[in-house]
Amino acid sequence: MQKIRVVVLGNCQIAGMKRFLRLNLLHNLEFYEVQAVHTIMDDKERQEEIADELENIDYIIMQPLTSTFGSLALNKVQKKHGDKVIVFPVMYWNVYNPELFYLKKVDGPKLNDCFADYHNMLILYGFLNDYTPEELISIFENSNLYSDQFLNEISDEGLQEIRSREKECTVICSDLIENTKGKSFFTMNHPSNSITNRVSERVLRKVGFMGEVKDLEDEGLSATQIPSCRSIANFFEFAKDEDKVVQVRNVVMTQEEMIEKFYDYYKVKEKSMLEWNIKDNIKRKTAAGRTLTQYLSSIDEDTDSKSGLWSWLKK
Repeated sequence: MQKIRVVVLGNCQIAGMKRFLRLNLLHNLEFYEVQAVHTIMDDKERQEEIADELENIDYIIMQPLTSTFGSLALNKVQKKHGDKVIVFPVMYWNVYNPELFYLKKVDGPKLNDCFADYHNMLILYGFLNDYTPEELISIFENSNLYSDQFLNEISDEGLQEIRSREKECTVICSDLIENTKGKSFFTMNHPSNSITNRVSERVLRKVGFMGEVKDLEDEGLSATQIPSCRSIANFFEFAKDEDKVVQVRNVVMTQEEMIEKFYDYYKVKEKSMLEWNIKDNIKRKTAAGRTLTQYLSSIDEDTDSKSGLWSWLKK
């Protein structure tokens, strides 16, 4: 039997997709191996090489790549290979950890020299205001940290965001995110198998597979796991024993240890750059910036006036 030739193009989420397809079509599948596209963003020669090979592929399974990727941009691939292109969304859900953001240089690119990919707005604010790790943990454990109104707002915005990402897609995932019980994302762009399995199954059906599917069991995107704040865990009714692991790039640590590692990192950075990141997120009304606004609305200046930053943020 002639094997089906497949390529999967996209970000780190393609690894789970490929594992699922292999699990269910092991003997009938041949992959044209391509690394996650962000690693070839500036490699035009490799992009062209992949684009040329698409002529010999039976199914092109891809996320909606932009013009940044040249000849691999979705509109170009669809124009040339329309009938064999299956598009799945970039799965993104920042609602369970809205405090997370990328630390950047002032008006510049994100910094990549930290032990973690993501930073936590409340931890950064705590560092600038001399909070102890214990004080921060008590904030995270406060069941009233975020109002239900705020959590409803960011949930609605999160669904709007993922639905906007699905407009060009053959299969969707917003319904899965909305209806899946439990914490279905480890971080904002790292879905658990509860999402990956079902999106991959939908792609598999588009390929023509009609049988019973086997699900992935080992999580592929769990290298970093940040527990949600108590108010979020309560709001989304996470199971009592769920969402307890603190893990950064496969290193398990306590929440206190994680905070201390961030503090050590911030100690050698310019204070003005750190403050700029807070102000920039507040100004752009990002989810991370708004989490800090939510926290500040619950305290008064007398209890939190150590850095002078409080007064600026409350303006």
